[in-house]
Amino acid sequence: MKCRTTITVETWQQITIRHGNRPVASFCEFCHARTMLLTPDEAAAASGQSRLEIERLIEAGSLHFVEIGGSHIFICSNSLDLRSIAADGVRNIKGDS
Repeated sequence: MKCRTTITVETWQQITIRHGNRPVASFCEFCHARTMLLTPDEAAAASGQSRLEIERLIEAGSLHFVEIGGSHIFICSNSLDLRSIAADGVRNIKGDS
């Protein structure tokens, strides 16, 4: 009698395409929501913090991010927004009061 084993492999891939310098809407796997992906410079400008502070927050695990191609980091705007609200209770990612 012959035994037959079936192995099923599921893969998942997300491709993000940027058009010019505009942020791209995407799905954040950490907060499970649709969000804008921002570069560290865009995140710094949106939050009023320095790029160095954004990088420190990434290293501390305070911001959701994805690294693409080993060198490109994109930050979840939802996590940046939540961090801004927690910091002063008012400001959102657009800097509105």
